[in-house]
Amino acid sequence: MGVNAPEQDECHHQESGDHLADLIDGQTVDLEMISTDQFDRTLAYVWLDDLLVNQDLVSGGFAIATTPPEEGDPNGELLLVAEEAAFLAGLGLWSKTVCGSAGPLPEVTVDVRGSEFDPSGPDEDLLDEEWVSLTSGETVDAGSWTIRDESSQHRCRLAPGTAITEDAGLTVTSADGCWDPGGSPVWNNGGDMILVLDDSGTVVERHRYGP
Repeated sequence: MGVNAPEQDECHHQESGDHLADLIDGQTVDLEMISTDQFDRTLAYVWLDDLLVNQDLVSGGFAIATTPPEEGDPNGELLLVAEEAAFLAGLGLWSKTVCGSAGPLPEVTVDVRGSEFDPSGPDEDLLDEEWVSLTSGETVDAGSWTIRDESSQHRCRLAPGTAITEDAGLTVTSADGCWDPGGSPVWNNGGDMILVLDDSGTVVERHRYGP
């Protein structure tokens, strides 16, 4: 509950799985059942004695936190705080070198005022009115970069030759053909996170917003 570890095709997946196995393999844990997800999997907080395993994963940069629901989540805010601390410390998946990115990363920012995460009206009918805008103080080659949400359910793989220009930036709508899967809203109205990854999987930019 409240966490999302790297997928099998993502950087730091093996390290995340190994850390969890080292922590709880062969141990007795307590499960604090919260709910189920869209795949009918049980979502729970995992306790190893007094250690909240979910928080341990986020604190070490082995998983990201997910936006807590409005009700029924006793530790959601705690996980968000743990993620912020891990991000600022550059731990785990937040490290600028963990994925083998070559050279310094460019400065790329999510332009919050220039983005629209909750268009007025039914989101599924307004995909071209839901977008994220990226800016930079220099022109950046973003070909083969990925833009994704906190759930990993929506990923946009930018085409080779795509650039974030110094003057115009880069705007990607939820109607663009880069999304897998496409044809549906990307950004949750109740809060979400935008992750921008370079072609090695290194996190170039992270922006979390609330309702």
